[in-house]
Amino acid sequence: GQELWTLARTEGPSTTPALATVKGTPILLFTEGSSSSDSKLRAVGLADRKPAWPAPFALGEQSHSGVTVAGDTAFVGDDAGHVFAVDLATGKERWSVQLNAGVQGPITVADGTVFAVPQGRLAIGTAATTVTPSPSPSASPSGQVIGEPNRVSLVALSTSSGEAAWVVPLPVGTVFTSLPVVAGDSVYLAVTDGALNGELIALKATDGAVRWVHRGVGPVWQTSSPTVAGGAVYVADGRGGLWKFGPANGSRLFDFQFNEFIRRSSPVVVGVTSVLVGLGDGRLVAIDASSGHEVWESASGPGLVGGIAVTGDLVLAATGGLRGGVVAYEQDPQGDLIDVTSPSVADPAHLLGNFAIALVAMMVLLAVPLGYLSRRTEAPDFGEPEGDGDDDEDGSG
Repeated sequence: GQELWTLARTEGPSTTPALATVKGTPILLFTEGSSSSDSKLRAVGLADRKPAWPAPFALGEQSHSGVTVAGDTAFVGDDAGHVFAVDLATGKERWSVQLNAGVQGPITVADGTVFAVPQGRLAIGTAATTVTPSPSPSASPSGQVIGEPNRVSLVALSTSSGEAAWVVPLPVGTVFTSLPVVAGDSVYLAVTDGALNGELIALKATDGAVRWVHRGVGPVWQTSSPTVAGGAVYVADGRGGLWKFGPANGSRLFDFQFNEFIRRSSPVVVGVTSVLVGLGDGRLVAIDASSGHEVWESASGPGLVGGIAVTGDLVLAATGGLRGGVVAYEQDPQGDLIDVTSPSVADPAHLLGNFAIALVAMMVLLAVPLGYLSRRTEAPDFGEPEGDGDDDEDGSG
């Protein structure tokens, strides 16, 4: 857990870096800058942190997308809606396109296709949740602005040329979406409307045709994505729900409601047995992938738990707050697993036990006033009368 090194970067949004290997040399790629004048993509050698390119790659605006590496290309988006494909070896542009709004999270690349959702920047405050529109888009070199006008859409681009393969407008009223995830021939995406009601959507990766829609989940923020593992789709929503769906038809297999918000954490499946997710109160929790019951949780912390990674016997989690950082968890051989049902699920045995306890308590409480009342309602004892009532008042006979 000791810090090995730090590297100065121009102030800007905290984003996801990427690792790649160029001619046998590991390099680190990251974005920096907070405006159109200083926003860049940089590449440095992982061993010596020296520049890997002759000069950083200039972006069109600040970036919240981080870096995605696929093959010999790095893909980056910015808040003005540009998507760039950059040669890893030279740092030169291969192609760029202009979307109709900004790219607010890591770009998804799969099977020769780039998937992105142009949308405004989400701001989550104590009073309200708002979306800030992207800067006005300018035309790409081809003169085309890609994306459904005045509507949030899912865009698929060719990795080799940037040409749009298809553009699918998302449901009317969609304000923001999760990051898309691709598994097999499907793309999974959670969308949220202005009332913070969510839907999970599955589309065909080849043409964007909708396979199924499941309504009823909470909002899923731009900083998280669904997860596909073990023949199921998992999604964590902002209201604290962890959901499991069947990938073929979107059938709900289970959900667990934590009653604690989830903002920056995507579900992580460990093996095929447990699903990990981070909560807003600083807890890392584990759900049994079969039963949907909670089986483990850490103590709460000063900041939310965000991104999670599993390496060897350790679980690493990024934490927020004033003292944000990285926390490592390991198995406790002396610890015991728990078995907790979601508060939203009726547990007959638990309910029966609670009913029995409540019934006994009610009988005890009623017994005291009833006993007191029975004593108070007995016939009062006024004692024996002083006379038989037949004597004259003066006592003479």
